[in-house]
Amino acid sequence: MSRFTASLAVAVLMGSAAPVAGDEHVVAMLGQGFFPMNVYLQSGDTVRFMNFTNNVQVAAADDGSWTTGEVAAGADHVVTILSGMRQTFLANGTAEIQGAFYFGVPPLHY
Repeated sequence: MSRFTASLAVAVLMGSAAPVAGDEHVVAMLGQGFFPMNVYLQSGDTVRFMNFTNNVQVAAADDGSWTTGEVAAGADHVVTILSGMRQTFLANGTAEIQGAFYFGVPPLHY
C-alpha cells in the first residue's frame, strides 16, 4: 500500500468516526418575547440565543435546570440541547414571556 493510499484510508476512517454535528437554531431575545417562540429540534442541536435589545437578557428553563446566564445587549449565548432537557423557557424569570423546545419535526403549515 502506498503512503498516499494509507494516508487517504486513515483520513476516511477518521472522518467516518467523527460525531455528526447537530443543527443550529437561532432564537431572538426581544425583551417582550422570543422569536420564534417554539423551536423544533433534536438532541445534539444547538440554540443560539441572540439579544436584540439594549438591556441584559436571560433565557432559562422554567424549573431553573438550564440558563443562558446574562446575555449582554447585542451579544449571544449558545445552548446545546440534550435529550430530556426541560423544554419550556422564560425571559428574565417572568412566566409572561415564554418559549418552548419541541423534540421532533414541526407540524406542516398550509
